[in-house]
Amino acid sequence: MNNNNKILIEQRFTKALNTYKNNATIQIYMAKKLLALIKKISNKENFKDVFEFGCGCGLLTNEFIKRYNYKTYLTNDIVEKCSDHVLQICEKIEFIYGDIEQINIDKKFDLIISNATFQWLNNPSKTIKTLISCLKPNGILAFTTFGINNFQELKQLDYGLDYMDIKSLKSLFGKKQDSLFIEEEIKILEFKTPYEVLKHIKLSGVNAIGKTFFTKSKLNKLINDYHKYFKIKNKQSVSLTYHPIFIIFSNVVI
Repeated sequence: MNNNNKILIEQRFTKALNTYKNNATIQIYMAKKLLALIKKISNKENFKDVFEFGCGCGLLTNEFIKRYNYKTYLTNDIVEKCSDHVLQICEKIEFIYGDIEQINIDKKFDLIISNATFQWLNNPSKTIKTLISCLKPNGILAFTTFGINNFQELKQLDYGLDYMDIKSLKSLFGKKQDSLFIEEEIKILEFKTPYEVLKHIKLSGVNAIGKTFFTKSKLNKLINDYHKYFKIKNKQSVSLTYHPIFIIFSNVVI
């Protein structure tokens, strides 16, 4: 069980709502790939009832309605202002405000999706069970998260979040792992300076250095160490590693 501060998460994502789209390069890639994988695995282009949790400013929402047909589309986020963004995408979209781990969902769905939200759950095992119980027979739960090598540069400097490994993610589905598809990647971004790395993380939402308060000397040490250890060979730039994971579960009924 994680110990993420949901109030802090809500505050930081609220501040980053207007800058997220222009800085969420990897999250946009993840959204598009997730939707492509759903189509490839399910061979479906029609989902009657859809639920998206952690919708944010609507990156996944917008990509979904370009590719799929649906009748109802319910979105959710812990940041109430997200409704302003997703409700502008399409008049058919609905929004429910609240923490996915706390709200009551009293409907069944053909598809439940989410992008780059799962890592913020405090009780992923319980949430997975709840989401699966909200699937119709042969419904699909599809989401992305990040693996243990995500932001490994910061982790090596003793900052950052803890992420679940593939084995732990699989175990969340218990005896239903036969209906599970998991794929992982490593994506490395380049930035001119460590300061640009920190700026990128801040503008794309909750940052990877948690609740750390930086004095000027502490920040300077982080920047100097980052440049020292993570400068890309033969380049005047530094790296930032992302470790996206794609998970698709089919609620198969024989």
